[in-house]
Order: sequence, then C-alpha cells, then structure tokens
Amino acid sequence: MTYVIALARSRTIENFMKTGNNVLCVNMYATDKDGNNYSLRKNLETLLNFNLINNDQCKLISMVEKVYRPPLLKPYTNFAPTGSFVPFLSALSFFAEKINVYGWDFYLDSSPENMSYWQLFFNMCNYMQNDYNLDRRSRNHFESALINYYYGYQFSKLPNFNFYGYLGQLDKHEKLIKRIERVLFN
Repeated sequence: MTYVIALARSRTIENFMKTGNNVLCVNMYATDKDGNNYSLRKNLETLLNFNLINNDQCKLISMVEKVYRPPLLKPYTNFAPTGSFVPFLSALSFFAEKINVYGWDFYLDSSPENMSYWQLFFNMCNYMQNDYNLDRRSRNHFESALINYYYGYQFSKLPNFNFYGYLGQLDKHEKLIKRIERVLFN
C-alpha cells in the first residue's frame, strides 16, 4: 500500500483521496515547560468532524515531537527546527515495510559524496542561496541543517528506507555526523 504524507489541510487531503491515493496525516504535538502536550495542528478537530481522516483511505498518527534535547532558554521555547519532515518519516517508519524518500535534499545542490568535510559544513551555514542574498528557507537554517543531516544519515542506514536524494548520500561524512550528534544530544 502506498501512502502520501499530507499536512492536515482538508483540501489537500480531499484532492489526494479523489485521485485514489491513501493519505497519512501526522498530527504533531509539542510539550510545554510544564510537561503538557498540545497539538501543533489547529484545524485537526475540523478534519475529524468532516470524516476526512481515520477512514479506509486516510489514517491519522499523532506523535510528540522530540527529535533533540531543547536548549534551556529563557523564555522557554520548544520549537524544533526540523522543517517537519523528520517527524513524518519517524511516524511512517513504525508501520511501513518500505519507505521511498524523494526530494529531501535540505537544499544541497550536489552530492555530499563529492564534497569535503568543510564544503559540507559550510553548506549548512550558507545563507546566500538566492538572487536576493537572503535565506528564504528559514531563520534557523543552521539548526535545521544539523537536525536534517543527522536524521537523513540515520534514516538512510535503516533497511526499509530508500533515499532518492542527497541526504541519503552522507556516508562519507560520518565524522561530521558524530559531531552533530554530540551537539544535539549532549
């Protein structure tokens, strides 16, 4: 069975279902400083009321986003700069026999196999990727790159993942991945 991962938006879900696709909606929760979980998808209740999810063609998985140890900041923040794809792949990995990942390159313009350690590292810091010399991707590009490179490498090692993109080609950079791991989890 093939699933298309969709954000919890009714029009997107309806369009995928009309074309015969099975849809997996992932409802992400975050945890506040008191340990309480809250949904990051404000329109989930509406979707449930319209019976768009949790039927034969559209499944819902709810999970708490904990992809790294958040820093102790004041004021407290629980925002994980993941670009949302890491939690989706994590959710899918619990029941899919085979996962093909297309287009998750995290803005790598060429294969990391052809880059030196420093070239790959500086790509993580590259805020000048477009004509306007601004980083339209995010304001937390470096933090997102750390997380996406780390999990791209880890997922690519799993037997049921097939990567058709640059984040699946980080084998040469195990040393950098180990350093990222220390930053994220120590």
